[in-house]
Amino acid sequence: MRARNLIGGKKKRWLVLLLVLAGTGMGLAAWGRQDNSPPLQPIPFSHRLHLENQIECATCHEGSLNAAKAGLPGVNLCMGCHETVAADRAPIQQLKKYAVLQAEIPWRGLPRFPKEAAVYFTHKRHSRAGIACETCHGNVAEGRVRLAGSANMGQCVECHRQNRAPTECLTCHY
Repeated sequence: MRARNLIGGKKKRWLVLLLVLAGTGMGLAAWGRQDNSPPLQPIPFSHRLHLENQIECATCHEGSLNAAKAGLPGVNLCMGCHETVAADRAPIQQLKKYAVLQAEIPWRGLPRFPKEAAVYFTHKRHSRAGIACETCHGNVAEGRVRLAGSANMGQCVECHRQNRAPTECLTCHY
């Protein structure tokens, strides 16, 4: 009887392991097919216009040079310029409403890596290596920001190889 329970227990463990691996595989497959269209924002925003005015990405995305996440601009940062710049335009009027309410703008960021991928991505390492924002985010001056390509593991590994960056699993996965 005891030997029979051990065999049944091993089968259950293998079945659970198989289901976990299958779920992880499906999650990673979905990650590779993710929709890379840009998210709609609560306030119309033009990266093109800001870039034409010589405003660097890191001015608004403060963490892009020294943190894991690039971050999204807070209402006070936006109002630092827009207290006077284009103050009469409709999007800036919307911005001012957030400022008056002392509420943060609910910007919608780009999709993150799925948890199943167990990826640790840091903007800091990439910016310090001289990788331009456009490499991953496309030409933001042409439209809203998005992920260039599918941002899947193959694309990341290929970029690492081209730039002679580490490709060992634990470089990106934990």
